[in-house]
Parts: sequence; C-alpha cells; structure tokens
Amino acid sequence: MKINIQEVIYSLEADQIKKFDPNATEAILAIKKLAEDEFGHCNQIVAAYTSYLKNTSEEIIQNYNPVQIAEKKAESLVNEEE
Repeated sequence: MKINIQEVIYSLEADQIKKFDPNATEAILAIKKLAEDEFGHCNQIVAAYTSYLKNTSEEIIQNYNPVQIAEKKAESLVNEEE
C-alpha cells in the first residue's frame, strides 16, 4: 500500500523527534524520499530513525549530519529487506 507523504509528515510526532534532533525536518524529508524510492512507503524507516534518536545521546547527534544518519539507516534497512 502506497502511503501519501503529506499524510505521514502530518502524522509524525515531529515535536518528539525535534527534541532529539533540531534538524529533524530535513532528516525526515530525506528519509521519506529514500523510503518512497525504495519501498513506496516510509513508516518503517521513520519509526527506525525515531527509535535511533531516542537511543542516542544529543551530544552524538550534534556531531552528525541528520541527513547522513537518515541515509545510513535507510541503507541498512534496504539491505535487510533484500
């Protein structure tokens, strides 16, 4: 089932994500793009990224580009799917 990106954007717990990553909007959009390209949906990847942020200290997150984190996470999920 293909999920409408706008619906997912509005249904995300954006405030909760931004608590861990002030650049979350950019990262979320990167995740969505990768997920749409690979799977036609993105809930699983967004959930994985949110979980990653919850389990990573803010200190570490500040040292990483959120888009790179998103891309690495998406790549690892793509590899798991194959």
